[in-house]
Amino acid sequence: MNTKSLLIACALALCPVASAHAILASWYPAEAPHRGPLGSGEHSIVHGMKIYRTPPSRPYIVIGTINAGSGLFGSPRTRAVDKAKEVGADAIILVQTERWPTGGQAWGWGQGTHAGGGIGGLSYTQNYAVVGHYQAIKWIKGGK
Repeated sequence: MNTKSLLIACALALCPVASAHAILASWYPAEAPHRGPLGSGEHSIVHGMKIYRTPPSRPYIVIGTINAGSGLFGSPRTRAVDKAKEVGADAIILVQTERWPTGGQAWGWGQGTHAGGGIGGLSYTQNYAVVGHYQAIKWIKGGK
């Protein structure tokens, strides 16, 4: 195999397969931004931005939706935070996470469902694409 053919083969192998679930991060602005419900405000911080698992305990406005997917060199959380910063959001709220089986099944040696005998038999691994759905929010100034 010559160098050009090898480079093309490597590029095709590393390119993500296009599918409905292979999104990186998409922004959908709200047609009419609205106040969201208040909650306990359980959250974590990723890249300096709060990601809420429950509605925040302080008043906010939902300015849009972000859908972010897993893939090479990034997670749905980090991609959603990057997109939220890009559109000017103060924080995001996780609404739902989905897992979709991908064609990335593999057989290998290790622990798992053993098809071979002995220590470290042949095992099967199923890979998944993960898509997170988030609300992008801005804080209401003054709290009322």
